[in-house]
Amino acid sequence: MQLVINTRESYLRKNGNCFLVKTDDKVFEVSANKVESILITTSAYISTDAIKFAVEKNIDIVFLDFYGNPYGRVWHSKLGSTTLIRRRQLEIYGRKEADPLIQGLKQ
Repeated sequence: MQLVINTRESYLRKNGNCFLVKTDDKVFEVSANKVESILITTSAYISTDAIKFAVEKNIDIVFLDFYGNPYGRVWHSKLGSTTLIRRRQLEIYGRKEADPLIQGLKQ
């Protein structure tokens, strides 16, 4: 799920294993296990603990301007499995063992 924080003066912070969202009249929690990305507008706030928590949980944070256009992003800096897979594919590409596989892909 995408967690969208776009209410003016709303606030996002970490609370245990959840994100706590606070607006003028509402407070609710969302489990970090359910969140894939966080979209936050320029009129809202996010704590550094929430940013760190999202990075640790591999949750992208996208900052949006007043019109909803992205202008910045935060994500973890660790190599992911996709990067590792691509690296291994490139390593095996030049080997003899890969020739039958590569020939099969070209046909």
